[in-house]
Amino acid sequence: MRLFWKITIPVVFVAVIGGASALWWVHQAKTNEQKLAEEARVCRVRAEQGDTKAQFELGNRYYYGQGVPQDYVEAARLYHEAADQGDAKAEYNLANLYLLGKGVPQDYAEALRWFRKPADQGNAMAEYEVGFMYHKGKGLAQDDTEAVRWYRKAADQGNVLSQNELGVMYHNGYGVPKDDTEAALWYRKAANQGYAPAESGIAFLEYYGNGVTQDRADATRWFRKAADQGNMYAQRSISIRLTTSRLVLLWARAILGLWLSLGFLLLNSFKPGRSLRNVRQSVIFGTGVLCLFSAGLGWYGDTHYKIRCLNCGLNTFTWLYWLLNGVLLALLIYIVLPAKKPGEEQVAIGVEETESVSEGKNNG
Repeated sequence: MRLFWKITIPVVFVAVIGGASALWWVHQAKTNEQKLAEEARVCRVRAEQGDTKAQFELGNRYYYGQGVPQDYVEAARLYHEAADQGDAKAEYNLANLYLLGKGVPQDYAEALRWFRKPADQGNAMAEYEVGFMYHKGKGLAQDDTEAVRWYRKAADQGNVLSQNELGVMYHNGYGVPKDDTEAALWYRKAANQGYAPAESGIAFLEYYGNGVTQDRADATRWFRKAADQGNMYAQRSISIRLTTSRLVLLWARAILGLWLSLGFLLLNSFKPGRSLRNVRQSVIFGTGVLCLFSAGLGWYGDTHYKIRCLNCGLNTFTWLYWLLNGVLLALLIYIVLPAKKPGEEQVAIGVEETESVSEGKNNG
């Protein structure tokens, strides 16, 4: 009975705490939902009275489903009401709905028309969108010169997307003469705000010395910043250099694994049913397979920066990789050490038996 209570009391205690936590979480979620619903109700009253800000806010609530069911059609209607009264934010959001085809038919020309309204009022994001539509030729004829003009308007206000796009335009010579120095200037402005594509862009220019003084150490620093945010180009750029430095070791490990595995299979191909009875041969085969697996794992780790996670120190992948290498080293030592010949143990036993017999005769 004592053992029963020792087990039961902690289990009940944990269950009570877990249940209370779950109930509290459900209560908080329900309270928050009721609060959002009440806010939406108040907002609706103001919106029906023609309040532009309330119309825009209620449109956002329908767009994200906060306090009301998510409904893009209703969001578009409310944005339209606010936009018709000149609200720049509502005009921008309505343009995005036309661009994406949410709640309204997708219509690039209509999206551009609504983007132009806040852009003409100096809204930086709208200026960027107009430039982007000119650059991609959506809703109008493609025009990189006009795209650069709109990007510059937004970039001068500190818009990070436009600063990066200006870097791209100057680097590739789209709408402006190709100028890597100017590209580096705009990439750096966006990179200093933590924008990963721009960090990757300035890293590329610094690595090859295009438009700036070549500085591969600083380029690597920028590549790491971009890679840590998931930028695929930066991750590949870092990984390629790492893979090159370790390529010989990876190939050696793969060849060794292939040699051990195939050697085992060829030696035992004429012994059906007996290939795994010899412990030493089994270890050789297992070592070969582990060599191949280790080589593959090493290649994957080197070529996938987020897995290898150089800036994170010893993560789970690193621990598993070194543990596997440790096991592999121990197996290779076992294989290299000389093995006892099959008759050695029997000969030793025979000597002991001979000695015991001779001792018996002497005693007799």
